[in-house]
Amino acid sequence: QHSLIAGASPWGLPDKYTLLPELLADESNGGYRTHMIGKWHLGHYAKAKTPLERGFHSFYGFFTGFESAFAHVSESTSCDALDGCYYDLRNQWTPVQEEGS
Repeated sequence: QHSLIAGASPWGLPDKYTLLPELLADESNGGYRTHMIGKWHLGHYAKAKTPLERGFHSFYGFFTGFESAFAHVSESTSCDALDGCYYDLRNQWTPVQEEGS
C-alpha cells in the first residue's frame, strides 16, 4: 500500500495476519480484554476488517486516516459540496455526534 485507505477502498490489513489483541484475547494467553482508542487506518470496507472484528473488545476513534479534527468528517474537511465523505468518529460501530447536530 502506498496511500491512504479511503472509505470505499476494497482492501485492508489481510486476515492472514494475527494481531496482538487477537492473541491477548485468546484464553490460552490469559483471555485479556483489549480496547482501542484512536485511529484504526487499516481498512474498513468490510466489517471483518474493523477493530471490533480483529480482536478489540471496544473501539472509540476513527476508521480512516484523514478526517477533520473538529468536524470528525472523513475524506475531507467539509461535506457540503463533496461526495464520498462521512462522519467517522465512532463509539464501537455507532457514529458519535454532538447532541443537537
